[in-house]
Amino acid sequence: KLPLHCAASKGAAEAVAVALLQAYPEAAKKKDKDEKLPLHWAVYGTDWIKATEVEGESKDAGAKVSYEGREMVVSRGVDSDGDLKLKPVVNEDVILALLYAYPEAAKENDNDG
Repeated sequence: KLPLHCAASKGAAEAVAVALLQAYPEAAKKKDKDEKLPLHWAVYGTDWIKATEVEGESKDAGAKVSYEGREMVVSRGVDSDGDLKLKPVVNEDVILALLYAYPEAAKENDNDG
């Protein structure tokens, strides 16, 4: 991954994303080994995962948790199998900066379709 991909995947502040885009504007158009653009990483949620893989006091829907170093929000609470779904804590300004840098990213699929 390029630094912009990492910043987007970790929920970096707008100033970080903008600085990285200024340093290397073409990064917004580059896919990583997972065929994801920085925009994909900024909005990427999870499929059903084991609740035990998530760090946080609450696993109820709406709770803020940490998963693989990313700040996330529980979108679906723990089911009878002990699984839950997460969505990213979205920084709208980062999303807008990435789209401004590469508007066509909104039309690009990742390897998940």
